[in-house]
Amino acid sequence: MRKPNGIRLDKIVYYDRGQAQELGKLIRRNKSGKVVIDFSNVVFISRAFAEEWLNVLDKVSLEKTVVVRNLKTDPRKMIQLVRKKRREIHTQVPYKPSH
Repeated sequence: MRKPNGIRLDKIVYYDRGQAQELGKLIRRNKSGKVVIDFSNVVFISRAFAEEWLNVLDKVSLEKTVVVRNLKTDPRKMIQLVRKKRREIHTQVPYKPSH
C-alpha cells in the first residue's frame, strides 16, 4: 500500500529476493527524493529477502533517501546478521590459488 512519499508493507512475511526487488521498483517510481518504508506489519523476513533488501538500498540510496520505520526486532536482527556477514566477507583475505 502506498502513502504519500512512503510505502507501507502489507504482508506479515517477506521471504524472497523478488519481493525485495519489487520494493526497490516501488521506491524508484516514487516521485519524492525521500521515501519512507513502513515495516509495522512485518514480523518476519528471510535471509534472502534481507540480503536483497540491502542490495536494493545500496542502489536506490544513490538516487533517494530511504527511511525505514517501525522495524520489529526479528526483522531488524536478520538485517543486522546479513550486514555483519557482509562485513566479514569483505574483510577476509582474498583467496589465491597456489600453482
